Amino acid sequence: IDKVSIKEIAAAANRLGYQAQIESHLKYPRKWWEEPGRVLINTKEKKKSKVLEELAKEIKKNRG
Repeated sequence: IDKVSIKEIAAAANRLGYQAQIESHLKYPRKWWEEPGRVLINTKEKKKSKVLEELAKEIKKNRG
């Protein structure tokens, strides 16, 4: 999925029942010009890869 915003990720995580927290003040040093931030998600002890797959499917479904 291209150009995913931190708000989209947090919203998808919330719809899936995860607790998501946005830290909008952080930036990646190599890409300082891009939209800053990161999303912390309580994965409920699921594997990261499974959570990422669920998030991607939810974002695709939401985009239409």
